[in-house]
Amino acid sequence: MIRNMDNADERSPFRVKNGAVSFFIKVITKAAHNKVAGFEPYASPNSNAGKYLKLYVTTVPEAGKANAKVVSLIASELNIAKQNVSIIRGHTSDRKTILIDGLSDSVRQDVCVKLLSLLTDHQ
Repeated sequence: MIRNMDNADERSPFRVKNGAVSFFIKVITKAAHNKVAGFEPYASPNSNAGKYLKLYVTTVPEAGKANAKVVSLIASELNIAKQNVSIIRGHTSDRKTILIDGLSDSVRQDVCVKLLSLLTDHQ
């Protein structure tokens, strides 16, 4: 069982706090395909962020189109409703913070397991 990760290891790719899951992403726009590429380490050794989830989207970064596709892609990948996924930081940047909230305990557990599989499948 995934436990509350308020005091989680800094290397964890995501955090669970107050029933919500958050993680960092990097978005590559104008890609050939929409794709979740898995977690990757930040290139900067000075970064405290640890790992980010890399996503490719075919849309352009204008008028919120890429952000909408990011939310849709994450929701689809994690098998949850788009309304449970939000961008809480980085709306105009390629680096964003995602918050997943409003899930039951069992669905949140499934999301954490899926995020962990994205970490191990792409290393």
